[in-house]
Amino acid sequence: MDFAFFIFMGFLFAGIFYFAHKHEQKVIAEWLAVADELGLEFTGSEILGKLPSGRHVRVRKEVRGSGKNKQTWTCGSITVDALPVTLVMTRENILHKAGKLFGMQDIQAGDEDFDRKFMIKGEETDVMDGLKHPELRQALEEVMSDSSITIAHQEIHKQVHGHLRGDVVRMMITELDRLAERVQSVAPAPEDWW
Repeated sequence: MDFAFFIFMGFLFAGIFYFAHKHEQKVIAEWLAVADELGLEFTGSEILGKLPSGRHVRVRKEVRGSGKNKQTWTCGSITVDALPVTLVMTRENILHKAGKLFGMQDIQAGDEDFDRKFMIKGEETDVMDGLKHPELRQALEEVMSDSSITIAHQEIHKQVHGHLRGDVVRMMITELDRLAERVQSVAPAPEDWW
């Protein structure tokens, strides 16, 4: 009985590793297809290059933690003209709501529905007036499915839990490009920063 159990467990683990490896190979092939379709480079672990909009994009898989706490993330970034602002935006959750009860504050965009959905941290400056533009809020909301967004000086970063399939990576790149365009359209001219 014990011997049969060990053989069963051996086949079970071998099957799990086999299918995990096959899935990884499929995702890599999908990423390669996305890179080819968009005219970007695929290095085996990341997609990078220049989009037709002139912005540079980079999407990579990142493994964080170790042991039982190991998690895979798909991280994307796109360049924008320099902005005098750093902003971190996440979907508001129960912990954020509890924090607000104890005085934690975030930046308010002036749209009750938007402010209820998202936690925005950063310096509250005149540059944040860009959040008052409905087009920018809409673009941020479109990109904010199950991710967090960071806008810092010359890049917009998005990170999503998991190793995303090719079609989702294509959508991430498209959303980041559209968001970068909208951010640039509402950003003040450099001479108006200070």
